Amino acid sequence: MLRLRILISACIGTFVYVVVSIIGGQDGFIAYSQMKEQRQRLSINTTELEHINDNLQERYLSLKQDADVIASYARKLGYVHDGEKLVKIAGMLPLQEPLYDAGTVLHAEKPSYIPESVCKILAIIFFSLSFIILSITRNGKNLHSRYRTSTQVEKETNRKESAGNSYGSGVAMNIFR
Repeated sequence: MLRLRILISACIGTFVYVVVSIIGGQDGFIAYSQMKEQRQRLSINTTELEHINDNLQERYLSLKQDADVIASYARKLGYVHDGEKLVKIAGMLPLQEPLYDAGTVLHAEKPSYIPESVCKILAIIFFSLSFIILSITRNGKNLHSRYRTSTQVEKETNRKESAGNSYGSGVAMNIFR
């Protein structure tokens, strides 16, 4: 019986360890969902960076090859062609070139999880508790069964005594049945 209690307690402790590890462990469901969310954020950030890169690449090619775009940027900087006259209006600020957004930096974060040592400690605690509970209930059953046995013995003794006093009538009743 001791082996059975130890085996059942070991099964309960192992079950607790496996459940805690699957749900909250390093490779568990919680860590997996955190990694999935992080992957989505990184994917969105990568898409935004690709869009910014495409826009900057287009501007670079147009500044490198298109003469009209080059002349436009030169005028914004205050340069003029020979024979052109520059008119400046007092009180108006020149157009400001928008600053380019280079995107945001995202770093990979480690997911939060229940450490392996905590999983093992929980398993040991549940093993110990289940063993204690099984030992207590087993001892309680032994006391209860002993009490029943002594009560049954008293009842049987009382029956025998009463049957001994009316032995003849009991035999007669058995014959007629």
